[in-house]
Amino acid sequence: MLLVLSAEDATQARIERKLRERRVHFERLDPIPLLASGSLQLSWRPGAARLIADDRTIDLDEVTSVWVWRPTRTPRVPAHDDATRLKDYAVRESATVLGGLWQSMAARWTPATPAMIARAEDRLLQLTVARRAGFAVPESLVTSSIDDAIRFLETIGRPVVTKAPTDAIARHFTTELLAFTTPLKACDLASIDTVRHAPVLLQERIDKRAELRVTVVGDRILAAAIDSQVTHHTKDDWRRYELAHTPHRPCDLPPQVADRCLRVARELGLRYGAIDLILTPGGEYVFLEINPNGQFGWIEDRTGLPIAAALCDELERGGLKRAAAVGSSPPR
Repeated sequence: MLLVLSAEDATQARIERKLRERRVHFERLDPIPLLASGSLQLSWRPGAARLIADDRTIDLDEVTSVWVWRPTRTPRVPAHDDATRLKDYAVRESATVLGGLWQSMAARWTPATPAMIARAEDRLLQLTVARRAGFAVPESLVTSSIDDAIRFLETIGRPVVTKAPTDAIARHFTTELLAFTTPLKACDLASIDTVRHAPVLLQERIDKRAELRVTVVGDRILAAAIDSQVTHHTKDDWRRYELAHTPHRPCDLPPQVADRCLRVARELGLRYGAIDLILTPGGEYVFLEINPNGQFGWIEDRTGLPIAAALCDELERGGLKRAAAVGSSPPR
């Protein structure tokens, strides 16, 4: 059986439609909201673990494959009195227990266990792993020191962009906030003291011929070129895209670059990842980051790359391996 740990979104719905077409049996849970509402129960003893969610009983020993796709991470419980603080504690304690349970399951995880995904989301680790894999990476500084930030801006000798070191901002505020890559101008130095409150990632701005979205699924590479330089809004971050005016097309990577992408995903323990690269005017491929839960629906729609099918293949592979081990047919 396939277990899906996900909140509702368009990508989750896209994959579930394909799984139904393939007659793959799956159950979907978004554990944190269920815990917060008291609708999720856990029963565990060695060799026998099960979850009861909304009257569904899921035998975790029967789970052969798990897909983790953007489940709710943080309970949004206002801590204004003892009752809500107690509820917040109960939800967090239960989530910690579930985390240990996930780690103990003998299933095939895609992209990885929640703990491994959290580790892989660290952009500093990503840059280190990418360098080891042979990628060029932007000259970077992470700091909460005003003096260091100003010194970096003065000595880099090239334009600089700012980023959030992690995606934690979207998990710790009630409103979903997206931190775009933003060019740093001289006038911004007047407010640079805001870095005292939390670390900021400063990077040299890399000149672009195009940006690449490389989706790694298992051992497969599905790459798309995004002509982000054709419009002003997408020059620094293609997520500010104007879809009608930003060309997307499938592309082939040089074998060496494709191998580097696979090496990055493998070293981070990921069976799925969306990698952002820059292709410079000089033909160099520069690594920016990898997102273990990177969206792909718009890329698939605009390029025809079979990302959803490849992901379904990967999710089914856990069942196939379990069936081969016991000499039976995979669950359908």
